Amino acid sequence: MNRAIEIAAMIVGGVSLFLVCFLGFAALAGVPLNEVAVIGKMFPEPTGGEGDIESAPDHGTPAPELPDREVVAASLGVLSAWTLEPPFSHAELKSLADELKLKTLQLDQRLKRVTEREELADQRAQDLADQFETLDELRAELEAYEADLLLRAQEVERDEEAAAELRARRWDSLARLFSEQDAAEAGRRLQAYTPEEATKILRALDEDLAVEILNTFSGDKYIEYAEAWAAGAPSGE
Repeated sequence: MNRAIEIAAMIVGGVSLFLVCFLGFAALAGVPLNEVAVIGKMFPEPTGGEGDIESAPDHGTPAPELPDREVVAASLGVLSAWTLEPPFSHAELKSLADELKLKTLQLDQRLKRVTEREELADQRAQDLADQFETLDELRAELEAYEADLLLRAQEVERDEEAAAELRARRWDSLARLFSEQDAAEAGRRLQAYTPEEATKILRALDEDLAVEILNTFSGDKYIEYAEAWAAGAPSGE
């Protein structure tokens, strides 16, 4: 800003100096101001009167009048000796141009780095979005697999309960057969089953009848079946 003001001041000063010198040369030449080329129209013509000084005698052929353009050109030729110092030297202009090129290059490089960072950030964002989508799909698959396992577990539990109920019915059916026989006959036939199976049959019978049938056993058979009976007793008995 200061440099621009300095240049403007130098231009105004140069123009002012030119006008002063132009008017000075015209005054020294004895030319009335109203007859000066270019700027003569700015001054009024002098009015003649009785007391006016007589005009100077004509000593020869009057000089031809020159067009305004030629007068200005001649005046500029005289003032060509007056030169103004340029606002910037060649070295300063070269330095400013180099500095401008350097700043432009730095801005281009910075813009390139920012663009690359934005592209990298966009790529990372896209990668994260893809990963989240993959995780969502995997979670959905795991939830479906978990639901399937839960359904299968429920089915297995129902099957086991059904199987246990069938086995319980089987032992109940056998127990009814043994309850219709006397203790000695029931004890003899009960020995065809393993101690664990016999215990399940006896547990399905009335406890007094089961003890009576068990007492028909003797020797090692009694000990073996009695221990199985004790082992299969519900807790607290």
